[in-house]
Amino acid sequence: MPTTRDQARENAPLAVLALDRLVSTQDYADFARTFAGIGKASAARLTDGHRQLVHVTIAGVDDIPIETSSGLYRNLIKALHDFGDPYQPIQLDVRELIALVVSANVKVLPTYQWEAIEPQIRAVLLETFGFDRRGLGQDAVLSELISAAQSVEGVTYVDVDAFGPIPGGDSQTVITPAAIAKSVKDIVENKVPFPRVEARLARQDSKGIHPAQLAFFIPDVPGTLILNEVKP
Repeated sequence: MPTTRDQARENAPLAVLALDRLVSTQDYADFARTFAGIGKASAARLTDGHRQLVHVTIAGVDDIPIETSSGLYRNLIKALHDFGDPYQPIQLDVRELIALVVSANVKVLPTYQWEAIEPQIRAVLLETFGFDRRGLGQDAVLSELISAAQSVEGVTYVDVDAFGPIPGGDSQTVITPAAIAKSVKDIVENKVPFPRVEARLARQDSKGIHPAQLAFFIPDVPGTLILNEVKP
């Protein structure tokens, strides 16, 4: 069932409702972010080579897939037009995914058991670099990862020998399992950790407009978060 204007109003930020319309670029992002089913959103004024438009990048709650044929997508684009300038062109795209990969060697205190510490480190990294905590266009920084891992009680030091991205391109998925396995193998074998994995906001180049990128650990993709114990 299409979203009515009254239903859309329930999802809109109070500042936008006070004006009863979307004015600034940030208004479009704020409106999309509070729309039911949307977890993250950003907006930018770009050109497609022919006209200037407001480009909105979205990610579903918990990164659920959002197809352009879905009711959520259609209702949101309609609401953006309904509340915005009727003459303002709008382009709505789903985030570009960058899956993070890390291989780290961890030393724990002699009084701690690796079997008890390893799940805690994994949980901290999945939280710190998980979907909920990362923003569109937010870089993943190696020093932040090391600090998060070392915050776990019992950890002496963390030596990261591989840290990098698996670009997902324009698709909703991270790419095929075989491509993921090859990318992970290449990153781990390279043993040159990136000091920073860049995630870019929406931008335009010779190939067109690209949505904002979201870089995070995918918990259900095996082999992307590797923790090895440093033996005594």
